[in-house]
Amino acid sequence: MDLLKDLNNPELTARFQQFCGVHYSRFESRCGNGDTTVRSGGTFKHVDLSACSAKQTTSDNNNAICGGLQKRTQDKVSNDEDEWEKSSDPPVTDISKYTIKHRLLLHFFTIASSLGNEAFYLMFYPCCMWNCDSLLIRQTALVWCLCMWLGQGIKDYLMWPRPSAPPVVRLETYYLQEFAMPSTHAMSATAIPVVLAILIISRYQVYIPALIVAAVLWCSMVSLSRLYLGVHSVLDILVGIVLSLAVIALTIPYVGDFDWYQQTHPFAPLVIFISSLAMCTVFYPSSKTGDEYTYNTRGDAVQIVAVLAGVGLGAWTNLHLGFTNVIDNNADLPYELELPTLKVIAMSVMRFFVGTVILFSMQFLMKIPLVRIFSYIQGLEKPDKKHPQVEVGYKFVMFYCLGMAISFIIPFVHCMFGLDRPAFYTEVL
Repeated sequence: MDLLKDLNNPELTARFQQFCGVHYSRFESRCGNGDTTVRSGGTFKHVDLSACSAKQTTSDNNNAICGGLQKRTQDKVSNDEDEWEKSSDPPVTDISKYTIKHRLLLHFFTIASSLGNEAFYLMFYPCCMWNCDSLLIRQTALVWCLCMWLGQGIKDYLMWPRPSAPPVVRLETYYLQEFAMPSTHAMSATAIPVVLAILIISRYQVYIPALIVAAVLWCSMVSLSRLYLGVHSVLDILVGIVLSLAVIALTIPYVGDFDWYQQTHPFAPLVIFISSLAMCTVFYPSSKTGDEYTYNTRGDAVQIVAVLAGVGLGAWTNLHLGFTNVIDNNADLPYELELPTLKVIAMSVMRFFVGTVILFSMQFLMKIPLVRIFSYIQGLEKPDKKHPQVEVGYKFVMFYCLGMAISFIIPFVHCMFGLDRPAFYTEVL
C-alpha cells in the first residue's frame, strides 16, 4: 500500500519534470506594472495582474496565486455552460511562472502525447483502413475500444484528481476536467501498437524484433509524455498499461471470430447496436456521487463505442450487398510487404483527402440538428449539448453514422472516383 501511495505522489511526477528541465522559477510581480507571460495549454498568454499582487517562490515553498484573477476565472467558468467542452484553457488560470530548459523535449513530448488524442484517432484509423489493411484496423480498433471504454468508465467511477500543481508544473490543460485514474493515453498507447504488432506478425513477413521495439517505443513515448506534461502520476500510467495488457490477453484470441461474426451473421448489426448502446448507458459504471453531470469522460466513451459499431455495420453491409469477396487467402500467409510506389502514395493521399472531407462534412451537418432533436426529446427549453442524456444521444447517433461512412460510404465513393484500393473488399478473413 505504501508503494502505491509513493507511485501516486505528485512529487514523483515533479521530479521527472525537473529531470527533463522543467522548473518553477522565483519572480515577483507587482500589480499595476503591466502583465506577465503565462504558459497555458501549449500557448503563451498575457494575463493582466492590474488588481492584485503575487509573489512566486519555488515549488518547495508556498505559491501565492492572484485571488482576484482566480475568482474572475472561476466566475467565468460557472457562467458559461460551454466550458464543459474541452478547451485549450484551464478552468482556473494558473499564473505560476516556470522555465523550460530543453525546448526540444517540450515539442517531442507534446507530439508524443498527441498520439493519444481524439484528432489522432480520427486520422489514423480511417487512413489505415482505406490505404493499408482494413482487417488489421478493424480488429485492432475492437480491442482498443474495449480498453478505452473500460478506462473511461473507471475514471468516472473512481474520480481520482490529477496531480496537484504545485509541485507539478501543468504544461497541458486540455483534459483537466477529466479525472486521472487510469491514464487512457497509456491504455491507448499500449493497445494500439501491441495489438497491431500481434496481428501484423500473423499476416505479414516482418522483422519481429524491429516491430517489438517500435511498439515499446510508442507506448513509452506516450506514457512518459503524460508525466512530462504534468497531468498523470506514475501510478496512473502503470495501471493504464496493466489494464490494457489484461484486456489484450483476454480478447486477442477471439477478436478474429468476432470480426467474422459482425460481417456475416444476419442479426449482427442489431446485436452490436443494442450492445453498444447498453455499454454507453446501463453498463457504463455508475458515478459514486450519483450525479450524471460528474460523468466527465462518458462522452468520449460514447464516441469510441458508437464509431466501432458503425464500422461493423458498414463491413456487414459491404458483404451482404456483394461488394466484399470472401476469399480464403490464409494459405498464402504471411504476405510479403512491398515498398509503395509514387502512384500508390499519391492515390493514398487522395483517398485520405476525400474521406476526411466527407467525414468532417457529415459531422458538421449532423451535430446541430441532432443536438436540437435530443434536447426536444428531453423537454429542454433550449438546446443543451452537455445535458447528459442529450450528449449520449447525439454523439451515439452521429458517430455511429460516421463509423458506417468510414467502412461503407467512403470506400464506395472512392470506387466512384477511381480511387479504390481493390484489396479493401477482400480483407474479410
